[in-house]
This record gives sequence, C-alpha cells and structure tokens, in this order.
Amino acid sequence: MAVEVPRSVSVLGLAYAVETADMDGEDGSVSPARQLIRLSSGLSAEKREQVFLHELVHALLDQLGYADLYGDEHLVQGLAIGLHQALAGRGGVPTSSDSGSGTGRSLPPTSTPCPCGRPSGP
Repeated sequence: MAVEVPRSVSVLGLAYAVETADMDGEDGSVSPARQLIRLSSGLSAEKREQVFLHELVHALLDQLGYADLYGDEHLVQGLAIGLHQALAGRGGVPTSSDSGSGTGRSLPPTSTPCPCGRPSGP
C-alpha cells in the first residue's frame, strides 16, 4: 500500500497546494504564508511520500502555533517517517511493547538525513 500524495491537502482547514518542481538540491519545502508544499521532481515514489509527510508535519506545526517545534527537524522527520510506516503498512503502528519502556519507539537517530535538505539535528 502506498501513501497517496495529493495535488492539494487541507491543513487544519487551510487548503495547501502540492506541486512538483526542480528544487536544486532540496527534496521539498513548505511555505505556510503561500499555503504551498513543493516536492522535488525526480524523487522515487517512496521518497516522495516521505518528503510530502515531512512537509505536511511542518505545515501542521505552523498552523497549531508551535513555532518552537516547527524547526525541530529531528522531531519533524521522526513524525514523518512514523506516519509513513503506519500509513504505508511498513512497520505498523508502534506499541508500548516495542521499546519495553511503555513509550513506544524512539525517534530516529539525529544522523537520519532530513529529506528536505535541512539539518536534522537539534
């Protein structure tokens, strides 16, 4: 099962356009001011899905007013990859038994590259 990347998406009631473009080194970007998510052309289907979810998480954090978390690439990437795994049926939804600590799986290590080209560390 794949994650469908739509032409537009509602982010807490605001319509964001989703477009593909030549991005010169970045895999994706989001502009809350323009309500636009851009994805780089030439991405594999799986990478395109992950980058879309990554930028969608940024848009959600912006709309929710979490300016302090909007730029936290480690958090955004962890949420995007977790959503991708759950929605695409790869890895399933984490449970408390996955880590033994009752908190579910931890975020990916900071060395996990951010698909949008931004630094992924805190």
